[in-house]
Amino acid sequence: MDPKVALETRVKPKFVDLFGDAMANQIITGSAKKAGANPASLDEAGYRKLVEAIGADPKFTGMVGKKAAITVLAWKGDLAK
Repeated sequence: MDPKVALETRVKPKFVDLFGDAMANQIITGSAKKAGANPASLDEAGYRKLVEAIGADPKFTGMVGKKAAITVLAWKGDLAK
């Protein structure tokens, strides 16, 4: 799966469900900045860095708990599809 498609169809909807659209965009944008990744032009390496940064975000881990690591692994696996 293309990294930009994975972000828009797998990662972002999870955040919108958990936090709403505004907070989802804030977390993704903040995580992208920390990872040095540009969501508008993601390649595979940038996508992996982005989902790792998201997985380390305290808002995300606080809301998802122990499933955070599993979720991040699943998102990384989306690139192989």
